[in-house]
Amino acid sequence: MQLVEKSFPIYQHEQYADEEGNIKLRNVTDSKGNPVENPEAVAMKEELLTRLGALRVPDSPLDMIISHFGHENVAEVTGRSRRIIINPETGR
Repeated sequence: MQLVEKSFPIYQHEQYADEEGNIKLRNVTDSKGNPVENPEAVAMKEELLTRLGALRVPDSPLDMIISHFGHENVAEVTGRSRRIIINPETGR
């Protein structure tokens, strides 16, 4: 999600010809010099973030072992500062 948040292109571009006649793209800016956002691209980004947020990411192999055998039966020497323990009765 962080990759989409930081890297999804949302700014409006325009084509222009440089001094040698090559066609290039540049950001469109408003009267204050701020880049102009493309509303369609912003909507696509928000939709993608919403869909990504709904995905369930699988547990890591270590977390799968802990879930299977129980946190009280697994000794962890990984350097993690904490471990999330899920109550099997409540699922949280």
